Amino acid sequence: MKKCHLPLILALLLLPGLVSRSVAQLLPPNQPEQDACNALVLCGSSFTSPYSYQGVGAINNLGTTPCGSGEANSVWLKLTVSTSGTLVFTITPISPQDDYDFAVLNISNTTCSNLSSANVVRCNFNNNQPGSNVNGVIGLNTTSTVQTVAGGTFGSSFCQQLNVTAGQVFLILINNFGNYALGGPSSGFTINFAGSTATFNAPPPPQLQSILTPVCNYKNEITIQLSSEVKCSSIAANGSDFYLSPSGTIVSAQGINCSGPSGYTDKVKLTFSPALLPGSYTVHAQQGTDGNTLLDLCNNPLVLPAQLNFTVKELAKTVTMTRCSGQMPFTWNGINVTTGGPAAAVAHHTTSFGCDSVTTLNLTVSPSVTATVSGSVCSNQLPYIWNGISVATGGPAAATFNSTSTGGCDSVTTLNLTVKPVYTGTQTIHICSSQLPYTWNGVVVPAGGTAVATYTGTQANGCDSTVTLNLVVHPPYSGTVNVTICASQLPYTWNGIVVPAGGTSTAVYHGTTTFGCDSAVSLNLTVNPLYSGTADVTICSNQLPYVWNGITVAAGGTAVAVYHGSTALGCDSAVSLNLTVKPVSAVTVSRTVCSNHLPYAWNGINVATGGPAAATYTVTGSNGCDSVTTLNLTVTPVVQHTENLTKCAADMPFTWNGITVTAGGTAVATFTGTSAAQCDSLVQLNLVVQQPAAATFAAQGCSQAIFEGHTYTTSQVLHDTLHYTTGCDSLYRTINITVYPTNPVTVNRDTAACGQLVFNGVTYTASTTVTQTFQNVHGCDSLYLVTAITIHSNTPGSLVIDTAACDEVIFEGRTYTEETTLTRMFTNRFGCDSLLRTVNVRPQHFRLALAVDPQAIVNGEYVQLSTSGNASYHPYAWYPSAYFPDQQALNQRAKPQHDETFMVVAVSDLGCKDSAQIKVTVDTLVPDAFMPNAFSPNGDGLNDRFLPGFFNQRGYSVKIFRIYNRWGQEVYDGSGKNNQGWDGTYYNQGKPADGGTYYYVLKVVFLNGKEKMMKGDVQLIR
Repeated sequence: MKKCHLPLILALLLLPGLVSRSVAQLLPPNQPEQDACNALVLCGSSFTSPYSYQGVGAINNLGTTPCGSGEANSVWLKLTVSTSGTLVFTITPISPQDDYDFAVLNISNTTCSNLSSANVVRCNFNNNQPGSNVNGVIGLNTTSTVQTVAGGTFGSSFCQQLNVTAGQVFLILINNFGNYALGGPSSGFTINFAGSTATFNAPPPPQLQSILTPVCNYKNEITIQLSSEVKCSSIAANGSDFYLSPSGTIVSAQGINCSGPSGYTDKVKLTFSPALLPGSYTVHAQQGTDGNTLLDLCNNPLVLPAQLNFTVKELAKTVTMTRCSGQMPFTWNGINVTTGGPAAAVAHHTTSFGCDSVTTLNLTVSPSVTATVSGSVCSNQLPYIWNGISVATGGPAAATFNSTSTGGCDSVTTLNLTVKPVYTGTQTIHICSSQLPYTWNGVVVPAGGTAVATYTGTQANGCDSTVTLNLVVHPPYSGTVNVTICASQLPYTWNGIVVPAGGTSTAVYHGTTTFGCDSAVSLNLTVNPLYSGTADVTICSNQLPYVWNGITVAAGGTAVAVYHGSTALGCDSAVSLNLTVKPVSAVTVSRTVCSNHLPYAWNGINVATGGPAAATYTVTGSNGCDSVTTLNLTVTPVVQHTENLTKCAADMPFTWNGITVTAGGTAVATFTGTSAAQCDSLVQLNLVVQQPAAATFAAQGCSQAIFEGHTYTTSQVLHDTLHYTTGCDSLYRTINITVYPTNPVTVNRDTAACGQLVFNGVTYTASTTVTQTFQNVHGCDSLYLVTAITIHSNTPGSLVIDTAACDEVIFEGRTYTEETTLTRMFTNRFGCDSLLRTVNVRPQHFRLALAVDPQAIVNGEYVQLSTSGNASYHPYAWYPSAYFPDQQALNQRAKPQHDETFMVVAVSDLGCKDSAQIKVTVDTLVPDAFMPNAFSPNGDGLNDRFLPGFFNQRGYSVKIFRIYNRWGQEVYDGSGKNNQGWDGTYYNQGKPADGGTYYYVLKVVFLNGKEKMMKGDVQLIR
């Protein structure tokens, strides 16, 4: 009986995928053809793939096969048999060292999404190792008799051919396991069906399917999705297989995943230069400069004409604004704009098709004129009138005057008012007694005292003043000063006098007091002496180096350090250190123990591990210093060992090291001895006992039965015994062989149909002979029913006719005004379909529309004209033409001077014409405004808001509109709001203001540059 070592097989299967190399064209995972339902449709006699695939695709369609595992680094191929016969093929790696496996699945009676191991009719997972496959080739041939080759097999390169019938559908799964010599992914393969007598259908030719999304801007490139794969070699690199309309230049084309001419792809990227302008475009297919259009794997050309439409969106634009500095910062598109300049802010938002749209703001900031003026008044001139404002008190920002600058921005002038006092006060003057009598402001004062004189006059600030004099008279001054110094400071200098020694009244200083009067001061000088001494200190040697008064002392001795400091009197001091050092005792001892004696007790210490300095014991010596003993501990290990044995069941029980062992298991016995180091030695026994088993097998067949490669023609019973590699009995087998006799009968019949015939649940699309075998109760053949099936061709040719015209289409005598599709099937003499004609009727009702914004303006404003249509179109004429230098623009901008009717004429992509027109009314600008003198916000719809009136609906801008109560408090600010007005509440926020008189300031700038400034009052009526 053949034994298969499964772990070794798995190692061989997995090893090639562990390394990578650069020569392979490695595709990203999850390619469409890696899923069975997207299999590449084969035709002709061969197909080459230069690619190396990763993974199993988005769906693992086949988990297992009769050969073992299922998908692994896989690609799927598909063929539909059109002529019955034999099917053989070879799979030849581009690199002979590449290892390829395959499985063939019959899916005639199932779907691609419902696969299992039962659908596999052939598979070969043979290993491609040196000497196994010649040049790495595997496949189906006419000489092999095996249908499956399991994974890990060596040298079995081919499986038996397939006998196929027309209408059957097969999938071929090809797994690549990399290069056994170099490692890394495979380099591609060629599958060749030479020698097959069966043929298979060609797929339909490729078509343009769609333009892939998401792509945020098609201005530089697009990627086209095809309906099926095309050859990379058929794509013209210069992009000449395609052209654009109405304009644009294609400079290159590249197939996705194409890195050489031998590949295939279902996506083609086109590159444009220069970049396309925003607008609608159509990409058309054509024959390129390489002499062909795109060709599929069967060399079928792309169906022409073919085209796809796409739009290049406008994703970036710039807007220009002007703001006054007083309006900064402000919010624009959710962005806080703090400064002006080009690109002052950039707004990003997502368009309806999921792309980033960028709008750049160029901002001009006009300064708000801010000025400060200063003034002064005497306090008796308050209140002070300034620019019509009554100022009651002085100070910084005592009043603010608001006006409008020539640039249309707020102008703010702030008054800093200094209020000069009308002075009435008292002046106090200090003099020496020698200055009497004293003259003050022309008044002679003979003596000091309070209010001894009064002066009336005008201040330097121009305001009145009355001052009363208080005169303080100071006598001459005398006194004594006490000073203490150190002896080192002699001789001592005091007020410029040199004093050689201490004492009482050692010096007298004559000077002037703070009031300028004479003074005499005597000095009493005390002199303190200097200090010196010695300090004696004793320490242990382990305290070295020793720090004393911030000085580090390395060794003992006499006068080893001197400290200089200050006495309590603040004079210098010098102290010398005498240091005595006593020794510290240190001893080391060594010990040896067995590891099982740990922890080890020493001098009251539990030592957990061995090693140098494993423990330290410290006591105090007779001299008062530490005595240290260090332990070096050597630990001898306890020897441990495990012995693994295998015994047959018949040899049990047995004796091991004097111990009787009766059963298998882990640690079934332990032997203890003594090692050479006099420590314990432990040996543990793990025992495996191999027990035999018994099993019964059966084999049966018609005329003969086959069991393990032997053929039996008569029924019988067999017995044998299998052994483990150790020689123990492993299995006692009983095999019952049963052989049934056979004698079948053959019956013939005929049937026919068009295109296809469903016979016994199977659909046939080509003439063939079907043999049905009926079996008896034992499963042996008893009847052969042979049915001759004739299939007349029912595959009609296809003819597509496109016909189009403006508004109506006449076809075969009938008039069509709406789009429709006409189909008609023609049959042959057998009554089978021969031609399907499809007529696409497209009457185009092209309608053009013209919109204007705004439709009513004042003289000097611009209008924006925009066109739209229900089909692709382009304008070719605008009227009056003097307004429009660009006659083909989709949108226009104009500044009419009077009422004007604009018209545009356009033509659709089919050549249909239409026109549209719209009227714009232009009003004469009257640059004036007027204000009501009262309003009543009671909700009756009459005079509910207070706002300026104008003679035009447009052409003006309200720059300043503020309303104040009678105390000068602002209650409403409508600056920059043309049509809002005051609703009688504080800042239009719902809290009603009291009835009465309010004051307004209004500034309006008109389109022609004229400004109007108005101030006044309004009566709020409740």
